[in-house]
Formats: sequence, structure tokens, C-alpha cells
Amino acid sequence: MACAVTPKTNSKASVAKVLLDYRDIELPTALRTVQDLLVHVQTNVLPRDRVLQHIVLDGRKLSEEDERDAHSLELADYKKIELQSRRILELALEGLSSARAVIPAVADDLLTSASLIRSGQLADGLGILHDCVSMIDWYLDLITAIESTFHDDRPWLKQRSYANGAEGEGNARAFRTFEPKDDLGEKLQQLDVARQAHDLVALADLVEYDIAPLVAVWAQELPAILAQMKAENAEA
Repeated sequence: MACAVTPKTNSKASVAKVLLDYRDIELPTALRTVQDLLVHVQTNVLPRDRVLQHIVLDGRKLSEEDERDAHSLELADYKKIELQSRRILELALEGLSSARAVIPAVADDLLTSASLIRSGQLADGLGILHDCVSMIDWYLDLITAIESTFHDDRPWLKQRSYANGAEGEGNARAFRTFEPKDDLGEKLQQLDVARQAHDLVALADLVEYDIAPLVAVWAQELPAILAQMKAENAEA
């Protein structure tokens, strides 16, 4: 026989303490779940240039899977919630620093993949290609996040240099890294079509002549992009 669950009727979330970056914060009475709390803090408490990174409930750090279920976690079930934030720029720098070590290798691996596919070593070639595409997806997500976060109010971060040191006068050269990715998306779709059709020539050509050169450009531009982001971080 099923037992009825009596809902909590707290007029205010009964959390002993909520800390944001080691400081107490007060909660609105309307908050009921951990998800409510996270949305409130990110939207109304944190400055625009910071993002929540760690959530600890009664000493247990939430995993990514736990965070996806945060809407079902009742605030009243916890005595202490610790939230830690970081500047988005710092996280972007970490991602770009990791990319600087990875993306040049991806460009080389794409050429290796094309060579293996042409020579008939399909399993090895496709295995390397699969890993490369995964890293490309990761890098595109990083670049998209950087664009959406910074480039509305810091458009100069897209720009390689200024011919005369003047901003906003048409002298800037945009990084190709930040160009629209529609063409790349189409090429990646063509990869799947060629692979499914077992058209090895088309597959190798796409990898070698279309995708690898673009990733090589990303690798070449990364040091300059990272330097500009570091300069921006130093000024912030």
C-alpha cells in the first residue's frame, strides 16, 4: 500500500547556512530547490563576469550528474551549502591553455588519419579521425562560450591586431577562429556521408584539404588569442 508523502511546508528554506565564496548570503523565501538557489545566485547575486563552479551540499560536492537533477533536491534537506565561483575569463584562459597543447596535435593527427584511410588502414584512420572530431567539438564549444560571454562588450578580443593602433576604424584583422562555423559544420556532415557510403577518397580529401587546414589555422592563431585574453585578464 502506497504511503502519502507529506510535502514540506517551510515558509523559508531551512538551510542553516549558505556560503558564496566563503561569505554568508541570505535566501529569498521563495526558493525551494537547489536549482532555484543556483539560478538565483547566478542571476541575481554574482556579477556578470563570474560563474558558479563548485556546489557542496553538507560536505558533498555535486557531480555534473547531480547538478542535472538539482531541480529535485530540496533546500530544506541540507544544513550547509557552499558555493564557489570563478571569473569566466580565468576559466576561458584555462580552456585556451589546454587547447594550445591539443589543437596543433589534432591538426597533425587529421593528416595522419587521411593518410591511413588512403592506404586502406581504415580502422586505424577512422579511430584517429573520431578522436579528432571529438576534440574539434570540444574546441568549438569553448570558442562559442568565449564569443557569447565576451565579444558583445569586448569585440576587440576577436581581432588579431590594429594597423594603426586604432580600435573600431576598420583596421582590425579578425581571427579566423571566430569566423562563422557553418562551412565547417557542413564539412563535418559530409564526413559522415562519405564514411557511410564507404567513399574513402572523398573522406580522405575532406579531412586533408578542408578540415585539417582550418584546424592548423586555429593552432597558429591560438598563441595570439591566448595572449590577448591574458592581457584582458591582467587589466580586469
